[in-house]
Amino acid sequence: MKSLIKSSQKPDIAQAAAEATSGVFDPKGIIFLSDYARLPLFARELAELFPNADIIGTAGTVYHEQTADDTNILVVTAILGEAEVSAGLIGNLSTDPLSELYKLSESVKAVSPQPDSTVCIEFCTGNEEVLVSTMNIALEPAGVGLADGTVYGAPEGRHALVAYSGKV
Repeated sequence: MKSLIKSSQKPDIAQAAAEATSGVFDPKGIIFLSDYARLPLFARELAELFPNADIIGTAGTVYHEQTADDTNILVVTAILGEAEVSAGLIGNLSTDPLSELYKLSESVKAVSPQPDSTVCIEFCTGNEEVLVSTMNIALEPAGVGLADGTVYGAPEGRHALVAYSGKV
């Protein structure tokens, strides 16, 4: 697997996305981090630029190279090459997270996981303990590690945001 990490601090959405994805061709997946206010715009822009890629992202304070920013930043990690990527959403965390387990199990199967070369990355806006324990039902038997975190960085009184496939 190859990956490319780039960033931009340009204020214009299209220019920032172009700068942060320069050199990215036919990515399997994209993980992006941006400032809170522009997350929905970056989600749409990246989905338009790369309609065949699985794209997830969230907002917060971003640390990249010598920059720490939470107001004017886009960092893109493009997953390239021979990697296999499968993404999706798990909902109903407060009522019935197990109802979503089939979708996760299918995603795990789709990538033919190997214990030393497969990882699951998740962003969670709440109920992370429920999510992680639910996900481990599918991940642990396949030997898939989990890199995760509860999303933060939302302005006071606002909800944390996660973007998937161009939508928040």
